[in-house]
Amino acid sequence: MIDRLRIYTEKIEKIALVKRTASAYFFLSPRQSAWHNSTIYHLYRKLLLQSEIPHGGRGKGPRVHDLRHTFAVHRLLKWYEEGADLNAKLPFLVAYLGHKDFTGTQKYLHLTAELFPNLTTRMNQQFGGVIPQGR
Repeated sequence: MIDRLRIYTEKIEKIALVKRTASAYFFLSPRQSAWHNSTIYHLYRKLLLQSEIPHGGRGKGPRVHDLRHTFAVHRLLKWYEEGADLNAKLPFLVAYLGHKDFTGTQKYLHLTAELFPNLTTRMNQQFGGVIPQGR
């Protein structure tokens, strides 16, 4: 995936004839700006249709936001499996998800704890009960 994204970046820079800045949107619209939410929704629905993945209707999934949840959970699981220092890694997850602070990321920790209960003990040892318990 990284190789494909590098190729995409090179092609975009050739088309735009400008080197991408660190603050630029990664996936540019044809107008060289951010994609509108409705456009992303329609492109995603088209991709689901082409992939023969059923869609339950607006808000019922699979949703674009489900990709975000999946990414966050898999990233945490991979760090756990690698034995990474989660104290050092969680700020990266906060940044990946575009949250302003750690509180926005807590729901992903809760979801991860539900899917992988063995993580709860280790994360609570490092973060002192940061994973919300129950609802």
